[in-house]
Amino acid sequence: MIIWDFIRLNAQRNPGRIAVEAAHRRISFGQMHARCTSLMNALCAITQPGDRVAVLAQNVPEFVELYYAVPGCGRVLVPLNPRLHPRDWAWQLALTEARVLFIGGEFLEPFATVRQDAHALTRIVPLDNAKASSYESSGYEALLSAASSGGWRPQPALDDPAWIMFTSGTSGQPKGVVLSQRNLALAAIQTVVQGDYPADTRTLVTFSMAHIAASSVLNTHVNGGCTLLMPSFKADDWLRYVIDYRVTNSNLAPTMMRFVLDQPDPGRRPEHLRAVGYGASPMPVALLKEFTERFGNVTATGFGMTECAGAIMWHPPSAHLRALQGEERLLRSCGQPMCFADAGVFNDDGSPCPPGESGELWLYGEQLFSCYWRNPDATAACRVNGWFRGGDLAVRDEEGFFYIRGRKSDLINSGGEKVLPGEVEEAISRMPGVAQVAVLGISDPRWGEKVVAAVVPRAGLDVSPEAVMAHCRGELAGFKVPREVRALPALPVNAAGKVDRSVLKKQWPELQP
Repeated sequence: MIIWDFIRLNAQRNPGRIAVEAAHRRISFGQMHARCTSLMNALCAITQPGDRVAVLAQNVPEFVELYYAVPGCGRVLVPLNPRLHPRDWAWQLALTEARVLFIGGEFLEPFATVRQDAHALTRIVPLDNAKASSYESSGYEALLSAASSGGWRPQPALDDPAWIMFTSGTSGQPKGVVLSQRNLALAAIQTVVQGDYPADTRTLVTFSMAHIAASSVLNTHVNGGCTLLMPSFKADDWLRYVIDYRVTNSNLAPTMMRFVLDQPDPGRRPEHLRAVGYGASPMPVALLKEFTERFGNVTATGFGMTECAGAIMWHPPSAHLRALQGEERLLRSCGQPMCFADAGVFNDDGSPCPPGESGELWLYGEQLFSCYWRNPDATAACRVNGWFRGGDLAVRDEEGFFYIRGRKSDLINSGGEKVLPGEVEEAISRMPGVAQVAVLGISDPRWGEKVVAAVVPRAGLDVSPEAVMAHCRGELAGFKVPREVRALPALPVNAAGKVDRSVLKKQWPELQP
């Protein structure tokens, strides 16, 4: 099965059921099938099999159509993150040698400044037809209207590349992750088996569709559910969408969850909300408890990354219920491997770590990516006998629950002692006045590295460095207590919304105590 089959089969069974809803637009599976078929025929006329086709847009229905149609006709989709700098768009287009770019009207002007660097582009297709004349090109709807909505097309093979999705670059230059039809279809089906995606699912997509978290679009469509699109995340809109559109499922990063909770409480709980998945960065336990008190036991999480085509572990609401009933350690877990996957914790020499001992997390399963685009060295470096080494540190307990301890590259070596930033961040996040925190190691002539912390106070509250250090002394070993603390209005984040520790390290000497 390929991902196009999710649309094709639902169009046969329930053509009138709504597949996508956004900005007062409702597109049924039957309509999406016809539109995607026209798009595939149009792409076959202007590209060759295997060509890369890019998209730069907010979350709009056309993006969903490109998700399916581009790989459906044997081409490779390259989603570009709208939050990146235009130079980054040009670099990714040049690296993938994309031939066609579908682009939202709001990005035409910034992209024009770097157009000459995307040397392989032969066609730019504005999603807004009114913008097409300036590019001497048909707009999106005109392209579809001129193409046939029927006819036979070659069937892509399971191992053909479907998407090239770029990592956020937290450990260096972003890498193009090649995801095959098999990777994406298996990851979606596995998530549906483990999670809660029946036919009446209404999933609100909050992440950019250039982010692997938006693969919830595929998960929702497996059983014929409806995907609802926020053009971009806004905390004050999230609850309105959930209530007005009767959302059953959504996903939030911890920072998004914090922003939602900081909004005025409407005084009513959306009873139809079944699951709010969280991820993308570590979740403070105090924040998770606060969200559960407001919205009920609807939280679920897992563990995944771009290289996994989505989630590869699952931590359902039932595990969160156990945590709320007294087993609080489970709130720190990212769950257990899904039904078609495996995971283990290993030492540097490749030997397995016993339960309770920290080591590097290795992952195994057919959903794992094919390769890094034109980067064979990076591909080889992360593969060991079919296992994938993603650079995360983890612990497995006796029940098989996994706990992420942080990135191996973020481990702090202070005076010969190893300090996990996540452990210190978790301790500081329990302070009532702290909204966000980031802990990192800064070069120090005496200790090699010293532990430092940047905190963002809750609105209207003050958090002093002395109070943070005193709190940590009561919760942590002495060598783990931050030697410096800075209060900031916000933490620097990258285009994926993750804290950018490299930027914070560079800024640290200039930050005021």
